[in-house]
Formats: sequence, C-alpha cells, structure tokens
Amino acid sequence: RRLPARLLESFASTLAEIREASLLLVVVDASDPEWDMHLSTTEAMIAQLGAERIPRLYALNKLDRPEAKAALEALAGRVHPHPHRAVSARDPQALEALREALLDAVRAEHRRAQVLVPYAATHVTTRIYAECRVLETEATEEGLALTIEGRAHVIDQIERASEEARA
Repeated sequence: RRLPARLLESFASTLAEIREASLLLVVVDASDPEWDMHLSTTEAMIAQLGAERIPRLYALNKLDRPEAKAALEALAGRVHPHPHRAVSARDPQALEALREALLDAVRAEHRRAQVLVPYAATHVTTRIYAECRVLETEATEEGLALTIEGRAHVIDQIERASEEARA
C-alpha cells in the first residue's frame, strides 16, 4: 500500500526532530500479517531522516494473539542486533519489562560529569541549563563548578567548550 505523498511529507517534517532523540522506541504489531512491510517502511524512514545511528528498542506488540506468537522468532531475527521486548498491553509484567528496558537504554546513553565553567563563558552555562540536568552548583573563584547529567555526546561537547573557555 502507498500513502499519499502529502501525508508522507507531513510525517517527514514532524519526524525530522528524530535526530535529536537519544533512543527510538519502535513498536511493531506482531499480529499483523504485513509486519515485515511495516517494519521495512519504518526503517527506511529512519534512514531517510538520518537517524539510523540512534539506538533503538523494538517492542514486539500484541503477543497475546496466536498469530503474533508464530511471527515472534522471525521478528526477533529481523530486528537483531537491536534489543527487543515481546509485549502485550494486557500483560502488566511484560509492560514493566519494557519500561525497565527503556530506562536501561536511556541510562546507557547518559552520563554524569563535573565541569568548571568560567563566569565569562555564558554560552556554555546556557547550554548546560538547556540540555542537561544540573545536580549541584558551586560558585568558585575560577567560575561555576557544576555536576551535570545528560546525553553523553552533549556532555562531551560541554566539557570541550568549558576547557576551551578556561584556556
């Protein structure tokens, strides 16, 4: 099946922000006989948007249905090497396992750091407050000493900018 071009363009513009994500949760209806086509379309859109390097977690959904159980092995092989969880919205334990997998995946992409930002480097401080979680702040003679938490690549950039500002 083909979606209208205008609808695809609309999805593409909405999904353009996908590149800012630290994790993609891809939900696949395992009971749908066309799951492979839907998954191919989703993965093509992810690639088209330049987000293929973003870690993914696949939720293989509707496992309470017999046709989903039959497709599970093929689906698991198809999404490999990405982690996946087989779930059913009717199974609270499976949903809890999915929630834990989501938290683990997000935590793996985050890290904590201590940075010293000179007072004159307001651009670094602004970015920290915009993109990180500030856990502790201390005013020192050299600048603001902050303990921050955020996406690893953002923390790396902040550390470099802070070092450059102190040089």
